Amino acid sequence: MAEGQARPHLSWSSLTASDPPMISLDTNPEDRDKLPPILSVATSSVLHSEVNFLREGCGDDQICQSNLGVIYQFGSRPPTSDLFTPLPRNEEGVSVFSLSDQRSMVLEVTVTNTPSDPLHPEEDGDDAHAAQLLVTLPDTLSYAGFRGQQVVCQANKNGSQAECELGNPMKRDATLRFYIILSTSNITIETTELTVHLLLATISEQPDLVPVTAVAKVIIELPLAVSGLARPHQLFFSGAVRGERHGLTLTEVGSPCGVLSSR
Repeated sequence: MAEGQARPHLSWSSLTASDPPMISLDTNPEDRDKLPPILSVATSSVLHSEVNFLREGCGDDQICQSNLGVIYQFGSRPPTSDLFTPLPRNEEGVSVFSLSDQRSMVLEVTVTNTPSDPLHPEEDGDDAHAAQLLVTLPDTLSYAGFRGQQVVCQANKNGSQAECELGNPMKRDATLRFYIILSTSNITIETTELTVHLLLATISEQPDLVPVTAVAKVIIELPLAVSGLARPHQLFFSGAVRGERHGLTLTEVGSPCGVLSSR
């Protein structure tokens, strides 16, 4: 700029997506034509738009609010059969696993996605996208496989966790039932209880998903047989006969035997 010319003052105004840049030049009209261009004369073509990815089965508000739930029961299932036999339950309603010659047990899992209120089904129960079930096992159990349709389960290297894909999405009003086979080879005589943690997950909206703990009691059954021969023959039993399930402790083995001696 030549000495003595007025220095132009540049000021930016606020810009929006639809307005081109604005510059005011506070200088003399005669000097304005001598200034070189500092911005392109082309109009700005910057555009802003918002894109919403719509998912199927999400209701009129386009927000997927699922209502996944899980129930379970322990049981047994022969390797060559689809017959599932639930374990017996104690007085408290807890499954009881009797460890004898069994090397595995089965956890039947049922997952549902139904509205919590049938009178207002629009509130939840939408499709559950990327639905999963995470199974966490104790040291006494390990994952040995699964059986079921429309479900795929994979375990980590030591079999302490398994992740089951339930569908993408798991549809509204859907019910999935499958079986997780558990190895019991690590159960010892000190084991009294088995706990398996089940956690549902989905990218649909359901903030109340919490782990569910499946519990089973363990009893150890060992084969025991008692036989004897009375000598002399004057021995006899003088008490009341009790069934094998009535004797739970050593003090409940029954009435003592009496001996008669004749000389």
